[in-house]
Amino acid sequence: MNHSYSELNDWKVSVHSPSGIAHDLNNVLTPVVLGMEIIKLKITDESLLQRINTIISTVKRGSGLISQVLSFARGSHDERMPINIKYNIDEVVKIARETFSKEIDVEVDLPTYDLIVNANSTQIHQIILNLCINARDAMESKGGIIKIEARLIVADESLVQNYIDAKLGASYVAITISDQGCGIPPEHRDKVFEPFFTTKEVGKGTGIGLTTVFSIVNRHEGFIGLASEVNVGTSFTIYLPSENQNTFESSLSSIEIAERHNPETILLVDDEDLIRTIAEDVLLAYGYTVITATNGAEALKLYLEKKDEIALVLTDVMMPIMNGIDLIAKLNSINPNIKTIGASGLMHSETTRKLQAVGVSGLLVKPYSAEQLINAVREIIDK
Repeated sequence: MNHSYSELNDWKVSVHSPSGIAHDLNNVLTPVVLGMEIIKLKITDESLLQRINTIISTVKRGSGLISQVLSFARGSHDERMPINIKYNIDEVVKIARETFSKEIDVEVDLPTYDLIVNANSTQIHQIILNLCINARDAMESKGGIIKIEARLIVADESLVQNYIDAKLGASYVAITISDQGCGIPPEHRDKVFEPFFTTKEVGKGTGIGLTTVFSIVNRHEGFIGLASEVNVGTSFTIYLPSENQNTFESSLSSIEIAERHNPETILLVDDEDLIRTIAEDVLLAYGYTVITATNGAEALKLYLEKKDEIALVLTDVMMPIMNGIDLIAKLNSINPNIKTIGASGLMHSETTRKLQAVGVSGLLVKPYSAEQLINAVREIIDK
């Protein structure tokens, strides 16, 4: 039996504001990610690599949660971008396999092609994880298999008849999470998305996990399918509108990360010593020559001295003396063809608008990984 469900003034940056706190936290997280990436280059033990990757994923997820808290504090709408849901599924699967009971297996069936949606990546991670936790709890007493499947589909007449929110001919990414648990009795199926509804014992469930899933999917203009049979299992299918693949810029696949012979010179600007040092180490490891500065004024002076050598300027946005936005504006007035990347842990719409207004070439959100750093630098230089 199937059911369809679908419904449910910026802060000024200072050390006391949510924006200022988020900025500081992301500056703390950035060297953690970059440091782990450098360690990865030095070791070959597969189990250690898996643990390092888990640390990196967890730190990035923490950064996403910081952004969500900031969004709520500012009262702003969710910020979205084209994402490949396969990466979100991979992250959740790693967490599930490391933390769920050994009696529970996690199987994955994904296509070779990308699955692109315009979404808030942290929220998509949250709904997949919530459904996996729900599946785990349903099999707690006996164990079993959680299966995660995802496909790109086109809504036909059958789907439209079953789901009122489906649009005929529209393409969707369909993510199905199935378990072999106790199933949901018919009388409960219309209530599972209600706030605080739970059949779990006191202290074992809040009743807001599925409500959160429902709310996030609804905000992403999607819908949810539910199929369940008592003592057999349950499947939830999330349908999210898909995006044209050409709009998605993969941070990992567009540039071959193994390429370590890059002859260009990068001017790296950041007032945080640890970020600047580790980012410099990463760039040096991939063959770049690096010049560093601690603020915009120092960077401007260095650029005037060595502009014929410098292929790209990578600058933090929030810095003392001269910030990154003012720096990029001045650099563009000197050289309209200059290539620049603005990096920030507060890449909300207002920051993005200001950077684009002064002619930034690319954006990098903190905390960024070594792969994202190298990919962004190579992509902008090659434009």
